[in-house]
Amino acid sequence: TQIHEGPERKKEDSAAAAFREKKNPRRKRRAVWAASSLGVLLLICLLAAAGTLFRNAEYQYRRAMRYIEEGAYQTALPYAVRAVRLSPDDVGYLSAYAACLTRTGPEEETVSVCSRILALDASNEFAYRTLAAIYEEAGDYEKLNELLLSCPDEQIVSSYPAYVAKPPEFS
Repeated sequence: TQIHEGPERKKEDSAAAAFREKKNPRRKRRAVWAASSLGVLLLICLLAAAGTLFRNAEYQYRRAMRYIEEGAYQTALPYAVRAVRLSPDDVGYLSAYAACLTRTGPEEETVSVCSRILALDASNEFAYRTLAAIYEEAGDYEKLNELLLSCPDEQIVSSYPAYVAKPPEFS
């Protein structure tokens, strides 16, 4: 075969270029359709990622702790609540929730959460200190004494010697 370099070849090239330059509405529609499909797919992926984070207890806990460290307890409270809802038996999540409640919530709810913590971890120092502070502030020394007598950790009990009334030992 021979390659023709004559005027016939130039005519074909110019015709092909003219066809490419001419706007093809089908091609344009396909490009718009592809771009919009890609955009919708990206949006679905972003929403799925956000939903996964929203349903992740560890993520909620980290957000709560970040706000607690900043002292923004009111802002941290919803994150701590979500973390506890997603994982209700995690002592760390309950502790973050209790920390928020001590600053923002009613005492009854704080006492309830700290009691849950102690049911899961009988030697949780944070829960004992929180409950001791609440009972001490309320002047309820009988409950404070009961709380400290039920504590299995002597180190925690020894930090409140004025409030512990141990039964007498006869010799």
